[in-house]
Amino acid sequence: MLESISTYYIVFDKKRDNQRFWWSSFVSFRFSHCYVLIGCGEESTALIEHTYGGTYFHVYNSPTKDKIIELSRLGVTAILSYTVNSTNLHKRVHRGPISCVSLVKSLLWIQDFPLAMTPFSLYKLLLSKGAEPILYYCPYAKRTI
Repeated sequence: MLESISTYYIVFDKKRDNQRFWWSSFVSFRFSHCYVLIGCGEESTALIEHTYGGTYFHVYNSPTKDKIIELSRLGVTAILSYTVNSTNLHKRVHRGPISCVSLVKSLLWIQDFPLAMTPFSLYKLLLSKGAEPILYYCPYAKRTI
């Protein structure tokens, strides 16, 4: 059985397109969107995100570390490192409408449906499951910690 599959980097951010939807009142301003970075070898990084326009898959010709540094300069709210291993694997089942949170949970093999429905609740759930914080934006200090 596989000991470890991959390390994913989950990025939490505010929506940059300033669109308001019916669910906007249920999410925190700084935690209103999330997406995943996956290292593809040593020289490229894949970004997978679901937005109002659909699900997007981008591949960048830069190492994951450089992409994380670039995102930290843009002022993202938080980045967590999460390793999917053999104890996390189960049947992938998606229930309900697809959102950025449901896409991230599906990629990470997480099935805790009622526990994480917003980006902030997903952030708290991943921390409880052993995700390691890479960076966190402190709004009071107006800088990344």
